[in-house]
Amino acid sequence: MKKLVKKIIFGDSQIQTIKGGIGKGLKMNIDVSSKAQRIIGLDEREIQKPFMNYSKNCNYFFDIGASDGYYSLLYRKYNPTGTIFMFEAQTKFKIEQEEHFKLNGFKIDYHHYDKFVSNLDNDKNVSIDTLFQEKNKTLLFKIDVDGGEMDVLNGMKNTAIYNNCYFVIETHTKQLEIDCIKFLQDLGYKTKIIDQGWYRTFVKEDRPIEHNRWFIASK
Repeated sequence: MKKLVKKIIFGDSQIQTIKGGIGKGLKMNIDVSSKAQRIIGLDEREIQKPFMNYSKNCNYFFDIGASDGYYSLLYRKYNPTGTIFMFEAQTKFKIEQEEHFKLNGFKIDYHHYDKFVSNLDNDKNVSIDTLFQEKNKTLLFKIDVDGGEMDVLNGMKNTAIYNNCYFVIETHTKQLEIDCIKFLQDLGYKTKIIDQGWYRTFVKEDRPIEHNRWFIASK
């Protein structure tokens, strides 16, 4: 019944225009049966404002766990000239990312890596410290890696020390949240846990695991 109602509201087309939130006006290939919240602007709305503000201020964006490129699209909307690094080990998303940029008239000028981001450097992994060795830059990191958060952070310690970094991180266990926050606080970053919005009482997100929430960090 829910799927039928969503189809009546949003239609059958897979190409949808986002109607609310910071992504308003962007076009994406969206499955209305599972991603209707993205269309109306409620998809991870709790982090939308800090992400938008960080995007405007940061000249480099590292989209770690990029999936279909949603956050890279948001970054490009608010920062037309910044440099984007997209990391997504699942190669099936590469074509979708390109299509989304083209749909919105954006150049395919981002750097794409079909590797895991970690503290290793090999055929399947890349560390940020190896990839990016500049200093005194303003960087934005969105990290959503389903349990590998500390591997990512351990591989970018020097980057976090020698640059002005902003973080939007999703953690997938309570212990990972504690470990990630301590790691960044030890490097001089201030952190803030993002609580769920009041509207989640009525419009719930699909969070199948016991602990799964975001926090932000900056110097």
